[in-house]
Amino acid sequence: MKVSLVPWALRPRSSRYAIRVHVAATVAQLRSELLTVHAVGKNFEDPAWESARDTARATTAQLFTAIRRPPLIERRLVDRWYFATGHTFWYMSGDRGYAPLEARAAELIATLPDGLDTSAAVEVADEIDHRVEISVRKPSKAPKRWANRSPVAGQAEVAWRMKCDRTTILASQLVGSRATSVAIRNYIPWLDEALETMSTPMSTPDVARLAEQWRERRRPYTSDPKWADLIITDPIPRRPASLWWRLTRGDQPTPQSEPAEE
Repeated sequence: MKVSLVPWALRPRSSRYAIRVHVAATVAQLRSELLTVHAVGKNFEDPAWESARDTARATTAQLFTAIRRPPLIERRLVDRWYFATGHTFWYMSGDRGYAPLEARAAELIATLPDGLDTSAAVEVADEIDHRVEISVRKPSKAPKRWANRSPVAGQAEVAWRMKCDRTTILASQLVGSRATSVAIRNYIPWLDEALETMSTPMSTPDVARLAEQWRERRRPYTSDPKWADLIITDPIPRRPASLWWRLTRGDQPTPQSEPAEE
């Protein structure tokens, strides 16, 4: 299907109506197919499961083409509905708390041809965004190997912890949440600049100031404030990194070296 470049406001009323009918019908079709995906997905060995997913993927491509043309609020509603369907139908271990929001969004999309309640559309889209934010920022247990890590940190430790933040957020792109996109846009550039600064030796007061800035910068985008709650000290003597350490731990700082015997 070709996408016309004619602005929405300049389209004839009949054309806008036809587009909205097509979007609503495509969403209804995709929702029906996703219900099938969820129903047969209880048995992963059933060939019908992958066949149902392939059918839904084809309809999804049609929806992405169709939704390019309507106004922003309608596009946003369909986009948030589609995100909610992932947890409701597509992923077998998804967050089922999205199900009521998905159902409300689907009901609103069905009214597109006859006139969308824009206030209700904004409300449900915002609720889906809010649930995404809460799920991203929900506290999680730290990996066991880091749970008892000392808060006393020199420059190398601070830089490594910043890199961990960066890696975690970039890996979250696979989820495709709005919160991750905001973090990549607002937080990652600052991290890159800070890590560039820390690539050369710094004085302990400068490290402390940068660590304090980092603690505040990361607050809106991460769920573990203790990770940046550090006691900054002078560079800590550490054991040389073995080849095995580098292969398995990367640039994670090695344990503190034993004090020299007098």
